[in-house]
Parts: sequence; C-alpha cells; structure tokens
Amino acid sequence: MSRSLAACLVLLLPVAPVPGQTDFLEADGQTVVRSVSFDFRDTRRELRLFSAHELNELIVTRGPRWRERISIAIGLRSLDAFILDPIELQSDVVRMRSAYHEAGYLNAYVDYAGSTLNAATNRIDIVFSIRQGAPLIIQDVGFFAEAGYLAYAFEGDMRDRWITFRDATSFKTGDRLTSFELVRIEDQVLGWLKDQGYAFARLQTQLEVDSLYNVADISFLVDSGPISMVDSISIEGERRIDDQVIRRTLPFGEGDVFAQSQLLAAQRALFALNLFSAAQVNVPDQPRDSTVHVLITVQQARLRHISAETGYHQRTGLTGQGTLSKRNFLGGGRLLSVSAEVESGLLAFTETGAQVSRRLRTSVTLGMPQIGFSWLNASIEPYLLYERDPLLDESDRYLGYNRRSYGVSNSWYAGDPRRQAISLSYLLSREAQFTAARPDPDSPVRDVYDKSVLTLSGTISTTDDYLRPTRGWIIRPAVEQAGIAERFLGIAGLGLEYTKAQLDLAGYVPLGRRRKLTVRVGAGKIWPAGVQSVTYYSADGPVTIDAQFAAPYENRYDAVRFYTGGASDVRGWSTGFAGAKSNRTEQSGEELTHRFYEPAGGLTRLFVGTELQVPLTGDWHAAVFADAGQVSSYAAPTCAAELFADPALVVPVRLPYEIQCGLADDGRLRWDRFRIGAGIGIRYDTPVGLIRVDLAVKANPDPLDLQSPRNAFRSARGLEEAYYSDWRRIRVHFSIGQPF
Repeated sequence: MSRSLAACLVLLLPVAPVPGQTDFLEADGQTVVRSVSFDFRDTRRELRLFSAHELNELIVTRGPRWRERISIAIGLRSLDAFILDPIELQSDVVRMRSAYHEAGYLNAYVDYAGSTLNAATNRIDIVFSIRQGAPLIIQDVGFFAEAGYLAYAFEGDMRDRWITFRDATSFKTGDRLTSFELVRIEDQVLGWLKDQGYAFARLQTQLEVDSLYNVADISFLVDSGPISMVDSISIEGERRIDDQVIRRTLPFGEGDVFAQSQLLAAQRALFALNLFSAAQVNVPDQPRDSTVHVLITVQQARLRHISAETGYHQRTGLTGQGTLSKRNFLGGGRLLSVSAEVESGLLAFTETGAQVSRRLRTSVTLGMPQIGFSWLNASIEPYLLYERDPLLDESDRYLGYNRRSYGVSNSWYAGDPRRQAISLSYLLSREAQFTAARPDPDSPVRDVYDKSVLTLSGTISTTDDYLRPTRGWIIRPAVEQAGIAERFLGIAGLGLEYTKAQLDLAGYVPLGRRRKLTVRVGAGKIWPAGVQSVTYYSADGPVTIDAQFAAPYENRYDAVRFYTGGASDVRGWSTGFAGAKSNRTEQSGEELTHRFYEPAGGLTRLFVGTELQVPLTGDWHAAVFADAGQVSSYAAPTCAAELFADPALVVPVRLPYEIQCGLADDGRLRWDRFRIGAGIGIRYDTPVGLIRVDLAVKANPDPLDLQSPRNAFRSARGLEEAYYSDWRRIRVHFSIGQPF
C-alpha cells in the first residue's frame, strides 16, 4: 500500500497555475489586509462542503477581528501581523483547492479575483471566490487477489467473515469518494487481515477516474501472504522488572496465531502496570513467512514517584491530592502508594440553602498485578476518612467534621477502565457520626455502626476518544449489596443492609462537521433490608415513619440513596437538590439557625439528558441542553404534635427536625415528579478536557426551590408572607470534563 494515496485525488487533475488573479500592482510591503471573506458562487449554504469558519482555519491570510481592531486602535497591537503576503495568498488558494480535491470535489476552483484594494488607505479586502463543483462518485468497488476475487481466496467460515466485514466496511456505489475514506478502508482491511493471522498482508489501490462524468472505479489488490504464528518474543530496554512480569501481561504467547489487535492490547496492558514510561510492541522487519518475531521495547519509569494535583468543584471548593508511590514493590510489578485527598471547602459556592462539604482522606494502597491469571489484578487499601457531610448535623469537632470512617477495601479487576473492564470490590468499615444532637444529648458520638459492602461493576465503551468522544457509547452497570450476606451467615452488628443496582448509558452522535449530540440515560433502584419502618405513638394513635427518615437509619442511608441535580445531571438545580427536600432551619429564641435545605434523595432514580454542541471559533464551542430527572421520595405529612416511644405515652421522642417525619418513599416514580431543566453553555477545549460554564433554568421548580430556607420556615408558621423569587430558577455551573 502506498501512503501517497492520501493525495492521489489531487493528482488526478492537472496542476495549473493560479490564473485570473488580481495582480494588486499598487500593493506594496505595507498593504494591510482589512478583511477576508468567501463568495460561494455555485452552492447553497446547506450544500457547502466547508463553512467560512472552516475555510478560515485552512488559510494563513487574515484580517484583524473586532477585538484586535480595538487593540490596534488603542495602541496595544501593531498591524504587522496583517501585512499582505502575496506568496501566502496564492498558497492559501492551493490549500483550499487541495482540501476540496481530497474531499472528492475534483472540479473545485478557488480564486481571489474579486478582491479590492483601496489605494488611498493601502487597505485590501480579500474575497475568495469558490466554485465547489460536482463531487466524484463511486461507480464500482472490488477486492481482488492474484487469482480473482478475494472472497474466493478464503474458505469456509473465513469466507463468510470476510464477506460480512467487507459489506460493513467498504464504499457503497453512489458514495462520494474522499482520500480520507480511501485510506481508512485500506487500514481497516489490512487490520482485519492481520487479525486473522495474515501478519504480512499487503494491499494496493487502483483508481480509474472518468473526469467527464465524475465517476470512479476502485480496485483493492490484496496479497494476504501466509497465516503466521508467533514464533518468538524478545524484550529490550532498560529495566529492573523481571521479564516474566512482562510476559504474563501479554495477551498472546509463543505458538499462538498472530493477531494485530493483540499488539495494541499488549501495549495498553504494559502501560496499565504503571511500571513503564514507554512501551512499544511491534513486528520488526523480517522474512515474510509463516513465523512472526515480536519485539517489545520498554523504558522503566522511576521506581519512586511523587505526584500532586489540584482542582475545583462548586460544592467542595479547592481540592488537592498527593501521592507517593513505590513501583515494583517487593518485585512482581507490585505498586505501593500512600496518598492524601483534600476537599477544602475554600472558595466553594452553593445554591442558597445548601451546605458546603469538606473531606480529608488518607490511604495506603498495594496494587498486585496478574493474580493467578495475566488479566486479573487486585488491590488492598486501608483508609481513614474525616468528612463534613452537609447532610448530617453540625458538630463542634475541628473544621466541623461530623463523620469519621476507617476500614479496608479490596478490589479485583480486569480490563481497561476506560474501555472494557469489570471489577469486584469489598469494603469493610467502621462509621461514626459526631454531634451532641441525638439520640443521647450527653454523648459526643451520635451513631456508630459497621458497614460491609460488596460491589460488582463494569464499563463497556466504543467511543472514539476517552476525553473528547464524538461517536460511540458507554455503558456502566453496577450492583452492590450491604450486610445481607453477613446476616445470612449469622454475623450480627452490621448497621446497613440493602441491595442497590444502577445503570448509566451515554451515547455520542456526530451531526456534521464538529457538531455532536450527547444523550445520557441513568437509572437506579435500592431495596432496603432489615428495619423498614419505625413506629411512634401519639394521642391520636400509632405514627409510622419510613426508617429511611428516622434516626439512626436516616443518616446511615444518606450516602446510599440516589440524588439528582448538578453540573452533570439536571442542571437547573444544585447538586442533589432536584426533588423532595427538608428544611433544616431551627429556631433558638429569637434567632434562626441551621438555615439550609437537605435533599431527601430516593430509593429509585431516573434521569434523561441531551446536549447539542456546536463550534464557535477555535477551541470554543457552544451548547444547548435539556435534562429531566426524578427520585422517588415525596412529601407525605405524618407528623404529630407530640410523639412517644411507647403506647403508654410515657417516653417522649424528640425528632431532630419536624419536617423529616413528613417525607415518604415507596420507591415508585411518577410522571408529575420529573424535574426539568434547560439552558445554554460555553465550552473551551483544553489538553485535560472541556472547561464548561452552563446557565440553566428550572422549568418546573417546587415551592421550596423558589424560597429561602428562612422564608420557608417563617411562612409555614404564619410569621410572614411566602416570597417566591424567580431568580432562584437560574443556576450557573462551572466544571471541567464531559457533561456526561
């Protein structure tokens, strides 16, 4: 195969000079380009191959934009960057013609004869006139071997597989012929052949073009060569890593039938060991026969490594993470890491009525590759966590931390987490919540319990790019259970029992050049076990409250329940606030304290979101989006004036917040509970992903969404008029990364 085919469509026509161009005899070395425009002579807007913006990206000649004009006017910038260069101007014509020709428009013509020069001001307006012409259409496509059609060179299942692949991959009669598609099909055909064991397959392409009728016949000439086996594997490069660790990582071995895709899989697997700064797996030059020698070249990374990173989140403010790693710990490719993560709360801003969270987590992780099988990896991680959870009561601990957790997690996983992966993890921890509020005012610890969680999760992805996907889809299923297996085995003392399942799907659909539609669907369900409800007593009889909203289970389930709303969810709301919520405001004498809302979450969740992204200029993009979601909790007043723990009404019960006994959750979804948001956004593409700013509007807020916690508290008691502000419909989100 010859890579010169990328330019073959250009070479099919004679290369002519640039005739009929304005000579600009009065132009000199000081002539300034005032503007550049495009005159599309023969093509309506909707049929144009390239937009004016895309053509501007191809050329060098340009005039000042409005911001640059202002800078020039106030003396902050000179005109030197906009001096006319006649050589570059003609080169721009060639660049645009080549772009059209490579895209299959062989008769496209570009000139700048319509440009005008103002001799008095020595300013020139460049006008490129473009005649796109008719595209080159494919008339016939064929794949041939030395003895005839390529299909007859294969037998049995191989022939059927080839025909299926060919029909799904090749050009179709009537398609527009482009050099890009030609090279893409060549690569895919060669890749398919090499994946079937034909390690030394070759391909040549022949084009027959009828320029009178703008049609082309394509012939792919294939020399598959023999089916080859991996005969030997050699490893080169500076390293202290035992060769056996590298060999166990490879998805192939000596004696296996060669497959090109396994070379790339092997390279990914070597990088996944986190032991090498460089790794290459390729087939060096060698005789073309039935054996293949594979060469692996690696460069060992530093055995000791320190890393640090920082970030920002609206709810948690400035964040940071530091890690100290020891690669190849005790040999065998093991990785020992000591890390600390901080969510400081500094510079955080939240919706009025929401709390800022803080978090400090330290851990020691031992990563162990190739446990029994080359594809199976494991890790064990003891950790210690201090957190200020905005869903819990405030405490007088340092920095307001109201939760402490310590324990150990163990994970078993296989595959690439960004593509196809599956993992099984187990967490055993001791949880404690600090406050003097309940159940015993004399105790600084409100609730202490053990947590045992087993989680099975996976990722299936076909996207074309991890950071900037434009096509494909991602599926992330997960199932976890807590405490149920232990109770079945007779192990007592665990304070959290449930089964939880969730599924997230994201699809990316390209819509023309540089436009894409993103669609995401998320769903989840929790089945609580153990205590389902708590019964209290009043003068009017028994009062039953969901255990989800009664101490101590209310706080234990806060982190487990589903929530909706946020920068990557229903964007009209702050994180977790789309749905039922309780007002945590309290009155102490004449003062109101704890003036914030707490989202209730739900046992069931459903979310659907769409976003259309369109280019603006350079790395800037605009987006329009619409989101809808709900959780299953809802308001259901069950509060009594005074509650007791016993039917005799002797032992009083002090509920921490009256409103919490006014919530219920039957796990069901209803159409009228969907929260809907829509808006617009700006995206800026950086090497680490998209920087996103979104302006979203709540389409159907509930009353608390439009009230401050203070006003909601006082108006519910008849102390002032209810005040609903439409400004509270608006939400601004700042984030980094894909919205889904």
